[in-house]
Amino acid sequence: MNVKSTIQLLQDDVCEWANKTFGSNQRLLPVIHHLKQEVDELLTHPHNRMEFADCFILLLEAAQQAGLDTDDLIRDSYEKLEINKKRVWGEPDENGVVNHIEGLH
Repeated sequence: MNVKSTIQLLQDDVCEWANKTFGSNQRLLPVIHHLKQEVDELLTHPHNRMEFADCFILLLEAAQQAGLDTDDLIRDSYEKLEINKKRVWGEPDENGVVNHIEGLH
């Protein structure tokens, strides 16, 4: 028996609504651009839960547009986390962002 996770049910619901509202044609890049706009709003309102929700909803939709379900996202996130754990990290920039140092492990 295949029981869908809560997060997969959310992705399904988001994408069903988005397809009905905006059309089911490939909209990957427009959705990513919209996500970028919402991230800018989150930067302006970093404690607003609804801004986090906007970003999460758009990320789920973009993933679906790219052919990824939530199992893919979770698996790939764990894989990327393991890569990040092995990287060497630099100093924070003027915004406090710390990037990995290219070529160092």
